[in-house]
Amino acid sequence: DLLNGFSQQTLDMAFVNGLLYVKAREKEEVIPVLRSIEDGSPFTKSYIIVRKDSNLKTIEDLKHRKISFTDKSSAVGYLFPRVMLAKKSITDINTYFSEVKFTGDDFSSFLAVYNGYVDGGIVSQSVMRKKDDRLKEMKIIGETEAIPLGTVIIRPGMEKEYINKLNKAFLQIGKTIDTRDLTKTIKIDGYVESTDSDYDGIRENIKILNKIEK
Repeated sequence: DLLNGFSQQTLDMAFVNGLLYVKAREKEEVIPVLRSIEDGSPFTKSYIIVRKDSNLKTIEDLKHRKISFTDKSSAVGYLFPRVMLAKKSITDINTYFSEVKFTGDDFSSFLAVYNGYVDGGIVSQSVMRKKDDRLKEMKIIGETEAIPLGTVIIRPGMEKEYINKLNKAFLQIGKTIDTRDLTKTIKIDGYVESTDSDYDGIRENIKILNKIEK
């Protein structure tokens, strides 16, 4: 796996989401060097969406209704929305909602709401910015705080010259004519430099979640 690859030096770098980085850092001294940019920002948000033609206007209106998250290993699809709900005194989602589904990804969560399989769903900011006419039938009734996007991590002990070359190459993505087509392929705008403290917000949310899920 990822950590074995780093410890055995068969893997030099990897791109991981913020939650996976924080958990990896607890076990291995992996180093974050770059953070991705989407829609001009190194942060994103999660939203709770419902259909516009429903009578649902607030998160509280979803009580005893069906809701979809994406994946428990996702900061965007579970961790931050879960904590947002807890701050509204919704700590036990299995009793508050009539059914809790996990769709695997946030576009599938949107489709679950659109098709009426659930009443409310957790989606990312990037999903809501897609050019899809079906999104016009959705409305947002809740949003999380800013969530740091994923990071490029490297194993400890790598030569500084290699790290500098890596950073220089990634930081050019989206800023030169040659790399603009690449941004469309990888679906991000580019990268900025990253440090461990960029992910302290995720750590704080993990602490809160651990308390409410005991």
